[in-house]
Amino acid sequence: MRRANAIVTLRENEHAESAVKRLTRALTRNGTFTAMRRHAFYVPPSQAKRLKSKVARSKRAKAQKRIEAARAEYELRRFGSSSG
Repeated sequence: MRRANAIVTLRENEHAESAVKRLTRALTRNGTFTAMRRHAFYVPPSQAKRLKSKVARSKRAKAQKRIEAARAEYELRRFGSSSG
């Protein structure tokens, strides 16, 4: 996947620090920092598969937790509190 280049030009009366901050934000948004971290070291295929599986498991668990919370909220609205 090709990422768009982040271009930041220094505005009139702008400090360099704020331009660097804007550049950092742009690079974070378009995924460049993530790609740099991912390509910093060689990861063997077996380890890459293991990592991919771990990320998928955590995403599934997070989604399941979100679904269960929504279901509990729905049941609470529909049936009221169970302290009766």
